[in-house]
Amino acid sequence: RLRAPLRLKNLDLSLSPDGELRLLLSLVSPKGAFLEAEVERGENLLRVRGGRLVYGEKSLRFAFERFPEEYRFSLKGELSPGMVSAVFEGNPGLEGYFKADFEADFNLARPLLSHFRGRLEGEAFTLPIKGTPEIKRFRLRGAGRTFHFEELAVNLAGSDFVASGRVEVAPKNFRLEGVLRSRLIDLPALKARFFEKRGPSSGKKFRVVGRLAVKCQKLRLTEKRHLENFRGEVFIYPDGGRVVISEARFCGLPLRGDYRFGNRRLLNLHLYEPSGDFSRLWACLSPGKEIFISGPFSLRADFHLGGREDLFEEGRGTFRLDSPSGEIHRFGLLAKIFGFLSPIDLFKGQLPSLEEEGFPYQGLSVVGRLSGRKFHVEQAHLEGPGLRLFASGDILLPEGRLDLTVLASPFKTVDAVVSRIPVVGFVLTGKKKMLVSFPIGIRGSYRDPAIIPLDPKAIGQGVFGLFKRVFQLPAQVVVPKN
Repeated sequence: RLRAPLRLKNLDLSLSPDGELRLLLSLVSPKGAFLEAEVERGENLLRVRGGRLVYGEKSLRFAFERFPEEYRFSLKGELSPGMVSAVFEGNPGLEGYFKADFEADFNLARPLLSHFRGRLEGEAFTLPIKGTPEIKRFRLRGAGRTFHFEELAVNLAGSDFVASGRVEVAPKNFRLEGVLRSRLIDLPALKARFFEKRGPSSGKKFRVVGRLAVKCQKLRLTEKRHLENFRGEVFIYPDGGRVVISEARFCGLPLRGDYRFGNRRLLNLHLYEPSGDFSRLWACLSPGKEIFISGPFSLRADFHLGGREDLFEEGRGTFRLDSPSGEIHRFGLLAKIFGFLSPIDLFKGQLPSLEEEGFPYQGLSVVGRLSGRKFHVEQAHLEGPGLRLFASGDILLPEGRLDLTVLASPFKTVDAVVSRIPVVGFVLTGKKKMLVSFPIGIRGSYRDPAIIPLDPKAIGQGVFGLFKRVFQLPAQVVVPKN
């Protein structure tokens, strides 16, 4: 709001027969700032000429013209915090300085006639526009149809950006080429502030196309998920775009890939971690929650997702996880399996209570592949004190519904337990050894799955073959008689 009372030095107001309004004024603020301008307003015209703001030894000259398909403006001089405070009640945003010797002519009807000339620079001020960006510092230069941003440091919606590059006016768009550095890019906050859905708008639109090389220490994806040490490129096309991840880390895992958006979305992800740590990974995936598994692991995953409405419409990929040793704590699914097996004589006294103690293991592996919305567990193997588990089956994504077959085998020979084999058990027979295993099914949501006994005849060859490979024995299913 302008400071009052303003002292009016000159006022000339006229209205032409065709309805054009002309205003010529000059005034002085209570603090001695002098402001003058000539304003013309017509049906298709807004013009400000001879604008001048003077305070002490500093001055800023300005002019502006708006036609139906063209904008022109010029700035020459300097603004300081004192000048702004001398005109307005309170400083609306300038804490540093603003210098200009710049002219611009932007032609919507004939973009190639647009041109820029001169320089703009400044630091420490807030723009009174949507999002209220905080400009830390900037140096901009216009030359022909190209706008060069030699340096632009901005804080916006919790994110910080330092950019350099250029923007060129082309026939139907702005062509961008630049480099962007950031400590934090908060995508949810930026989306909420600037990219909410809008209704159709009339008028001519100029789109931005081009390329940005990006380096970011922390790229926030959701409220709880982020990428670290992101390095990549952003390509913007008229009908979509592409984000290339040259390198990044997600919860400590090295990540590469790319994401394409537009009429269809495509996501390619490649993860390879030869020496990961479960404790660190779980602390990142579920901050504040108790760590349910600890130990070293290696991971390799390649996923390719795509679709119009859902990325899992065209899912495919491979996954492999291996851990030589570790300990599992309070894992709901494993606790349910132990609860099912504990009453059986072969397992009595051998299985720990995960509520009270952990389950140390001497081998963990999972191999699977993604096909559409279904992740097929080709083979999974867990070996711990007194027990080996083998599994295969399907997990429906993204809901996480389970349809798995598990074989549980104690470390006992059949000679010790053959008299106590229940109907649901079966025996692997070899020339020298005989081993017992119990088939169970896991069905339903991963949050609260059901554990059910299975008929040995229903066991698929996948999990049965894994069982045989681990024990390295010729084998067959033997169904005990009642």
